[in-house]
Amino acid sequence: MQIGDENEECMLLSDTAKSIALPMLLCSEEDVEGNHSCSAGKIGEKELFYIMSRGFSQKEAMKLMVKAKFNKILENIEQFVKLGFKISMDDYGNGYSNIRRFIDYPIHTVKLDRIFVTNLINEKPTIVEDSISLFKHMNCKVVAEGVETKELKDQLNEYGVDYIQGYYYSKPLSEFDFVNFMQKENNEDEQK
Repeated sequence: MQIGDENEECMLLSDTAKSIALPMLLCSEEDVEGNHSCSAGKIGEKELFYIMSRGFSQKEAMKLMVKAKFNKILENIEQFVKLGFKISMDDYGNGYSNIRRFIDYPIHTVKLDRIFVTNLINEKPTIVEDSISLFKHMNCKVVAEGVETKELKDQLNEYGVDYIQGYYYSKPLSEFDFVNFMQKENNEDEQK
């Protein structure tokens, strides 16, 4: 099996991983863009049909199947934490990534969804500010994604965000381009 293959109940962890993070995928595959380290694999048509025959919609049935595949991980998440894993929640404010997860799991880092940040910061900034304050009181690190302007970066920094991600700094880069980008940034810093 190669990294990125989608097999039944595959969990893609390898020696080449550059992070000790183990992202959890708790959504249907059509909701996902990009690569993830953990996948539910293919949904079996026979199992899907069986669950749907019990009165569940296709989306509900698929979510039940994905959750069932990860129950062993979810049931033992405290053991992962004892082994030194840090639990991060991606896309807070969208779908499964909600406040309920803080009750169920020991979350260390919260990544605020781009839409949550960019839409609410203009419409209801107190929701963003209060959410960040809540996470900080729970001793969580907070990452804001989708930051494209200095004004938004400054506002989020005022609210206490720990990390900023977005086009304000750079578009997504390959590993090679990232190394070149960082070397250029370091050279510019040295010249100042």
